[in-house]
Amino acid sequence: MYVRSIAVKETLYTVTLARAAELVGGRAKLAELLCVSQSTLARWMSGRSQMPMRAFLSLVELTRKAEREH
Repeated sequence: MYVRSIAVKETLYTVTLARAAELVGGRAKLAELLCVSQSTLARWMSGRSQMPMRAFLSLVELTRKAEREH
């Protein structure tokens, strides 16, 4: 079986998204919390698309809260 590896450009955005997904219980939950589709989240997480600043600020706040609860 062939598994395609997708390179992720590591940026502040992608690293924060990955950490947030880990904290909230996965990508589907993170997409729901950010009010975006899973495909939009996937583009942001891979670095193929830049997330809007408003969404990033929501992500930072969400991550901060989740870190405190963890």
